[in-house]
Amino acid sequence: MKFSWEKCNKVISSLVVVSFISSLVLPAVVLAEEAEKQIDSSTAISESTVDSSMLGNSESDASSDSVLDENKESNESVMIDSSIDMESETSSETADKAESEQSKGNDSSAVISSESDEITSTGEATKESDTEAVDETETQAEENSEEVFSLEDYRAEAMKILNELQGSTSQMMMARSLPYTTQFIYDIASSAVKLGNENGLYPSVMIAQAILETAWGKSTLSAPPNYNLFGIKGSYNGNSVRMLTSEYTEDGNKIQIYDNFKKYPSYKESFQDYADFIRNTKGITRYAKVWRENAPTYQDATAGLVSGGYATDPAYATSLNDLIRFNQLDRYDKNPSVTYSTHIQDTGWLSNVSNGNTSGTTGKSKRMESVKINLKGFDNLNIQYSSHVQDKGWLDWVSDGSISGTTGQNKRMEAIKIKLFGLQAANFDVYYRVHAENEGWLGWAKNGESSGTAGYGLRLEALQIKIVPKGSKAPGTTQNAYLEKVPNINYSTHVKNKGWLDRVSNGKTSGTIGEVRRIEGITVELSKLSSTGDVLYRSHVQDYGWGIWVSNGALSGTIGKAKRIEAIQLKLSGELETKYDIYYRAHVQDYGWLGWAKNGASAGTEGLSKQMEAIEIKLVKKGAAAPGNTMNVFVK
Repeated sequence: MKFSWEKCNKVISSLVVVSFISSLVLPAVVLAEEAEKQIDSSTAISESTVDSSMLGNSESDASSDSVLDENKESNESVMIDSSIDMESETSSETADKAESEQSKGNDSSAVISSESDEITSTGEATKESDTEAVDETETQAEENSEEVFSLEDYRAEAMKILNELQGSTSQMMMARSLPYTTQFIYDIASSAVKLGNENGLYPSVMIAQAILETAWGKSTLSAPPNYNLFGIKGSYNGNSVRMLTSEYTEDGNKIQIYDNFKKYPSYKESFQDYADFIRNTKGITRYAKVWRENAPTYQDATAGLVSGGYATDPAYATSLNDLIRFNQLDRYDKNPSVTYSTHIQDTGWLSNVSNGNTSGTTGKSKRMESVKINLKGFDNLNIQYSSHVQDKGWLDWVSDGSISGTTGQNKRMEAIKIKLFGLQAANFDVYYRVHAENEGWLGWAKNGESSGTAGYGLRLEALQIKIVPKGSKAPGTTQNAYLEKVPNINYSTHVKNKGWLDRVSNGKTSGTIGEVRRIEGITVELSKLSSTGDVLYRSHVQDYGWGIWVSNGALSGTIGKAKRIEAIQLKLSGELETKYDIYYRAHVQDYGWLGWAKNGASAGTEGLSKQMEAIEIKLVKKGAAAPGNTMNVFVK
């Protein structure tokens, strides 16, 4: 093979070029990779710092990958659920924030010392012995968590979220979705309304404080199963949760310690504990300016919190006012307004009345024929109602100003049901009562219960409706709100050599006694019903055993086959089953009358070749006394 210097020179030149390029590129690649690793590491540290700042985590464990991942996932979850763009702070911004917090000195100290500790020092549940009563396993689990509870941090976070909501959330967006901020309000509103009204406090202020102290429920302390909305230390009925908390020493240094915080069964107890504190702090009325009797407006109440020393931050009242105004929390300080009008015989529609006033007539023997009911000025709360009309029974539910009943048909309303629906329905009770013919004013029904009469043919003449905070006392007695006549139970028996006997009702005897004649078939039905449902029954027949369930007057047993009925079972269905018990007893060959069975139990005999000769059936109101002896109802 001929050697070519020309080709060799080309190969050598190529190798030289490659070597030269490699000497330049490879170090650059290595440097780039090292830089990227440093950037990733720096980013991880920065993100860890941000997470610690936002969630209050200790920096001592920031290097732990598990903690970093857990915090990162937690923050990402919050970002997704809230639909709010939470921009990450840089590590230098976090340092500035920490420096700013340090400069606050004694003002920040009041967050824990003058508030949480002060609240802890009141009430029986704050004894040291209770504070020490912490489950060892729970304590260890809590100490493993590095979240730092800091009221100051959560207050800052709450206002940051409010600013973002004010700047980015349109009314249309609010209508299309339910942000976690709004959901938190709905979760706590019913307890705040009930306990605020019971203790003479503004529910709006209580809700705003809960938002501010927990950053809209984001703190672990406020979430289930802790339900501590105000950072109150100690134990509640012996229950507490141990958490890492940020505090200030007397010389203004910020430290982190583990301490016990009260653990409540629900938000209700947390609000009650807070209300007890505001109404009676160590026997001194330092927060008297917060009480509704002394505060004409919620703004006066928030100012009273600051003047009473609840917080040293001069912007504390302003923050609460901003939260109340933006979220329209003052609507919880008043009850929804309900207006209604009735259509009266020979008169037509009456003018609207509201909030417990009377619509209709009394003492004029005029029937109420229909009704319209409205709720106004209260978001996410609506009202539904249904009327029971002569010859028509219960009509379909209607809502928000629609007509329930009839006009121009001379039909009387005999009863009514009213209920609330919507996201705010859980925060209120709707009460109502009617004036009925011959009975006068009946008791107050509520929340979908029946009010009026059924089975008596009595007209409604007038109506009153009132809405109150959930759990509040009724406007008056709730006795005899609905007078319902027990439906008739009608039955007939087919007897040997006699055929079908006349139909009897309500406990009377059908069959024969002392004639030794077997019952071969039976029919049962109901009449004068005011509730949905039916009576079902089946019989045990000679040589056949138990038959199928039948209803509505159908035959149970046999005809023309000379087969005796030996036992029977009866039961109710639908609304009837919830309102009444059905009792029945059998007169049996050689035994006479057995005891009263009820609600599907067997009455009679089985396997003894004994014929049923007579039967009695009776309806009684649910839980009422039996018509007689209930022993020895079935012999087998």
